[in-house]
Amino acid sequence: MHHSTRVHVLAHGQMLASLPIAQALHKHVPLAPGERLVEISGAPVQISVLGSGMRKPDIYGFDGNVPVSEVLAKAGGLNSNTADYRYVLLYHPEANGRTQLVVFHWDTGAGFLAAQWYLVQNNSVLYVSSQPIVKLNKALNLLLNVALPVQVFKEVFTQQAAAISIPAQTAN
Repeated sequence: MHHSTRVHVLAHGQMLASLPIAQALHKHVPLAPGERLVEISGAPVQISVLGSGMRKPDIYGFDGNVPVSEVLAKAGGLNSNTADYRYVLLYHPEANGRTQLVVFHWDTGAGFLAAQWYLVQNNSVLYVSSQPIVKLNKALNLLLNVALPVQVFKEVFTQQAAAISIPAQTAN
């Protein structure tokens, strides 16, 4: 049983009480007519997967601490078109309130192997950035999408103005 599993007492669609399943198993929970018990389970380990280098960034649940490689697999793996394989970053909270940063160099054998055994803890964040060239491509695309239409408009306008001859007026 997971520590996040809870038992809810419901009556006519309203929740009357909620308690952890361990408490509910050791406690007598009297029910009135129309009341019922409902067990709600949730994954005890929640991990946020972020970054444009991931195929399916989201929040994923696991039954316990799992290796980095399993988290990456559940999130669809790294996006081969955008991921910066040099830096797979794992941020996880420590008991003292600080956050620890672990960097996996996925482009090396050592980083790949470390991701097979290093366990991800609850409330951790796994982040994979995009390659620097992807950021450059985005900037160039934006520039071209703005500059090219302006240049085309300028050329068309110049050609149309040249095609129209306006006679010069003379003063009498």
